[in-house]
Amino acid sequence: FKKNSGEGFLDYIHRLRIEKAKQILREENCNMHTLYTRCGYNSYNTFSRAFKKNVGVTPQIYRDNQI
Repeated sequence: FKKNSGEGFLDYIHRLRIEKAKQILREENCNMHTLYTRCGYNSYNTFSRAFKKNVGVTPQIYRDNQI
């Protein structure tokens, strides 16, 4: 997978999930539990770490700056 796409499979999955989370944060007003479960994460901590790694800020800060 990495040879063809240039990124590891798990990195690809996390990137897709985070893009979906960013879309939801821009378009909907849902709580964090709903958000991370809709994006395929089982815990907020895992989701928040992945989000911050990919975006540079926490999901809450991202949401607050979208207003």
